[in-house]
Amino acid sequence: MIPNSVYYSIINFTLFVVLMTFVLRKPLKAFLIARRETFEAMLEDAQRSRRDAESKLADYESRMARLESEIADLKKIAKDEGEKDRNAIVEQAKGYATKLKLDTQRMINQELRSSKEMLKGTTIDLAIMMAERMLRQQLKPADQAMLMKGFVQKLEGLN
Repeated sequence: MIPNSVYYSIINFTLFVVLMTFVLRKPLKAFLIARRETFEAMLEDAQRSRRDAESKLADYESRMARLESEIADLKKIAKDEGEKDRNAIVEQAKGYATKLKLDTQRMINQELRSSKEMLKGTTIDLAIMMAERMLRQQLKPADQAMLMKGFVQKLEGLN
């Protein structure tokens, strides 16, 4: 059999638990409610922080996507402008080359005309000298006198 002291201990403990439950029920309930509300508030703050972080992440990801797109656009614009500048430089160089070619052709033509004139003058001078030499060699004193006489008569006829 179980001794009485064990029964008294069980009854004592049960009374203690009932009394403590009756006395501590309101403060314990308030403590647990406050603790639950604190945990709910912390959970709500954590969820709000998570939503904010996800929103910021999405914003940063969209910015990064736009930046990559803008970088690609800027590269394309720079390439197009470089191509335009290169084409403009090539066209300008072609214009300078054409002008230089025309100027050179004009100078060549001018030098050619000048050389032809000089050659023509030199040829005429040489032809005159050769004609004089040939006339001197072929003219005899009688022919010379006859030419002089004809020249003098022409002069007298003019007066």
